[in-house]
Formats: sequence, C-alpha cells, structure tokens
Amino acid sequence: MTDIANGFAARSILPAEFADRTTLTVEEAAKVLGISRASGYAAARERTLPTVKIGRRLLVARVALERLLNGA
Repeated sequence: MTDIANGFAARSILPAEFADRTTLTVEEAAKVLGISRASGYAAARERTLPTVKIGRRLLVARVALERLLNGA
C-alpha cells in the first residue's frame, strides 16, 4: 500500500500474517480486534464491523478493518 500524496509506503497495522490478503474472515478480524468470535459476528450483524458477503462467506476487507482500527 502506498501513500501517493506523501510518496512513501504506508505500513499496515495488522499482523504480518494478513499482509498479502485483501479480506479476512470475521473470526480473523475478531482475533485482530481482541474480541470473541461471537462478538465479531454480533458486530457484523449490527454493522459495526464492515463486512461483505460473497456466496455464503462473510468477509471483512483488510482496508476497512485498518480504517476501523485507525479511527477513521
């Protein structure tokens, strides 16, 4: 990910294991957030955690999770 305005590469605040992924499962996002799996799904249901449904899978975009963690 590059911050074009400043000309430097921005660092991800997520663990390195998710660096090459564009999406995370709700369970993985919950782990990053330090909440339980059930709380992750509750946050997704309440739309506090931004998700996208692809087929039967409920996924969290890495960029959306980073924005959430940055408070944007």
